[in-house]
Amino acid sequence: MAPLVITGMDMMHRMMMHGYGVPDAWWGGWAVVGTVWMLLLLAFWVLVLTGLALLVRWLWRVTSQRATSSTPLKARYAKGEISRQEFEAMKQDLAL
Repeated sequence: MAPLVITGMDMMHRMMMHGYGVPDAWWGGWAVVGTVWMLLLLAFWVLVLTGLALLVRWLWRVTSQRATSSTPLKARYAKGEISRQEFEAMKQDLAL
């Protein structure tokens, strides 16, 4: 009978087959950690994209409000309700 010699590959094979390595079961360990990291990464990108969408929406509203604030002033000037000097003064007050 030959002496029992355990090589590195044999030890690694025994460890993996007996649950000491990366487990094959879904709830066995590494699969859960990988799933958690995948969900965290997904949540991170959802938050980043949502933040970018909200930023673009806010900037769109700010620029559209700035453009519409001069509309009533221009309408009053066009109707002749205010003079050119009043129009220019009000335009400077509004910082258009």
